[in-house]
This record gives sequence, structure tokens and C-alpha cells, in this order.
Amino acid sequence: MIRVDPIRGHALWAPIYDSGANPLLALETRLLAERLEPLAGRVFLDVGVGTGRWMHHARSRGARVLGIDLCREMIVVAAGRPRLS
Repeated sequence: MIRVDPIRGHALWAPIYDSGANPLLALETRLLAERLEPLAGRVFLDVGVGTGRWMHHARSRGARVLGIDLCREMIVVAAGRPRLS
């Protein structure tokens, strides 16, 4: 088994993190999406933004979004998302 620190692990994971079916992400979306409403006209801060899924969600519903993450590779993926760049 190869072990890597969390930042390196996320760097390796970034290109494919949310590109396919992921039951954990689907569950997270079902549980959190409606709890975040209403978003229109609000400021949405995502700490540990990863690939920007929640920032994209919030912006598409009218929020002004800000996000930070320790993993540069995740931020690069997030910056390439439509409506976040």
C-alpha cells in the first residue's frame, strides 16, 4: 500500500474527483442542496472548495461566491468550471 499525505492525495484525485458517478457526492447533494436555500443575493463562502461543485451550485442560484482550498490542483479544476472562471 502506498500512503500519501492528504494534500498530495487530493492533488492526485483532482482531475477525476467529481467526474463520474459517486454515491457519496450524490448523497451529500441530496442532503445539503435544499438546506442552503435561499442563495439568491447572498454571499457564499466555501472553505475547502475542492473542485468547486458547491460554488457552482450557489452561483447558479444567484449567490456571489468565494472559495479557498489548500490544494492548488483542486483550485485549478474549480477555476476551469463554467461560471466560476
